[in-house]
Amino acid sequence: MLDRLPVGLRTALLAGLVALLAAGSGAWWLRQHLYADQMVAEQAKAVVQARAVARALVVGNKITWIRGQLEWPYVVVAPRGLTTAAGGLEYLSLPTTEFPPAPSNAPANWSKIRTVHIGSPLAEESPRDVIWRSDGAVRLQPDPSTSPKAGGPSAVPSPQPVPRQAQRLANRSLSAVALLIDIPPGEETLFYRGGRFTVYVLIVPDQADAAVAAVDPALAVGVPLASLLVGATAYASTRRALRPVEAIRVELAEIAAAGAERLRHRVPVPRARDQISRLAITTNQTLDRLEQADRVQRRFVADAAHELRSPVTALRARLEIALTHPDHTDWPENTRNALDAARRLQDLTDDLLFLSRPDSPAQRGSLVDLAGTVQELVHLQPADARITVDAPPSVPVRGNALHLHRLLRNLLDNAVRHARTHVTVTIVAAEDDIHLTVHNDGSGIPPADRERIFDRFTRLDEARTRDAGGSGLGLAIARDIARQHHGTLTVADTPPGAGAAFLLCLPAPRPADP
Repeated sequence: MLDRLPVGLRTALLAGLVALLAAGSGAWWLRQHLYADQMVAEQAKAVVQARAVARALVVGNKITWIRGQLEWPYVVVAPRGLTTAAGGLEYLSLPTTEFPPAPSNAPANWSKIRTVHIGSPLAEESPRDVIWRSDGAVRLQPDPSTSPKAGGPSAVPSPQPVPRQAQRLANRSLSAVALLIDIPPGEETLFYRGGRFTVYVLIVPDQADAAVAAVDPALAVGVPLASLLVGATAYASTRRALRPVEAIRVELAEIAAAGAERLRHRVPVPRARDQISRLAITTNQTLDRLEQADRVQRRFVADAAHELRSPVTALRARLEIALTHPDHTDWPENTRNALDAARRLQDLTDDLLFLSRPDSPAQRGSLVDLAGTVQELVHLQPADARITVDAPPSVPVRGNALHLHRLLRNLLDNAVRHARTHVTVTIVAAEDDIHLTVHNDGSGIPPADRERIFDRFTRLDEARTRDAGGSGLGLAIARDIARQHHGTLTVADTPPGAGAAFLLCLPAPRPADP
């Protein structure tokens, strides 16, 4: 579904999503880091409070005297298992397993941080201090400031509503700082005379929650806003980056609409050397080839029309003369001339049809005896043609038999047409290649024209070649066939005045070929 969206919109959506994930992860990390830092600070405060409670026990002060200085709830576990709680915990159920005394072998500086679970509010009683004995039974203890230090449970005060602070602590798991305080035996304390007391101070994460809550509104607005900004920036950047592509598209559309008249136009190339710049360069190279192909096609059509005009004009002239002067016409001779013109037209159209096919490598084909094909073509040449063949009895090559036959025929016809007295065909079979040379003792080919003669409708001697029956396509067809068979056809070097030689190189068949 996303593939149907424009590139700019897809890029914006992807960038916005990535930004949302990154900003969301950053916001989550910030909240966690802020919460953890605040909890570390709160833990330090809890340790200070635990020591304050411990000092109050040591000097025998009443804890109620320092309650105004205490920030969090605390629990004191007495030597005989009695427990006193304050700060809202006195209204809640505190399982004895959650607040165990310090180990008997604990050192004097023992301290620990543990997680404790707070129970539900007490249903029937709302004392100011609650004491649990080691057997788990719950007893009520009045405020130590108005009660004896070691007395038993007193009367239950009238029920009071559970304070809001106690409601906030109910059914929660909180971290607590546990601190051990040793009081020498016989020394008077708040509840007992000497012993080991364990002080638990609960760390209520109110400050940490408040710190996180303070940044949550900013994060809730900032994260989506940042993602939206990144997406919008990505969309604008993509549209700007694609402007050269749009310019290329517009220029190509104008070229396609105008046709060949605008093939000389080129698309703009951006200054930046990036993929779009390389695309523009490749597009211009393609337009260069299209323009060249258009020129070649136009020239080919013009040359073909020119070549067809000569035999057609000659044939028409002969027929018109014969019809105008029927009594003075040699009809057998006139018919032979008409057949020659028709044959030339047929050969020319066959060549044009062959060249009209797209260039493509030849199929695997079969093994063709190159030497045997040359001998066969030599026998088809005129009787007065002097042709010498120097070749092994059999030279197999892999290819299309009809195409190779046409290639060799064109080379021999061209050599016989331009030779003064003699034509020599030499075949040398090497390990990897087969070299076939067709040499004639004619006027030779100037070095400047050794590539041009393979162009279509090219003649070095225009009038003489046309009169001799050449169409100017034979060598072009021969080179095309050689390339289709992964070979080459070139003009070989010859001494001055020694004529012209054409060298055909074809790959030798592999030993595995049947």
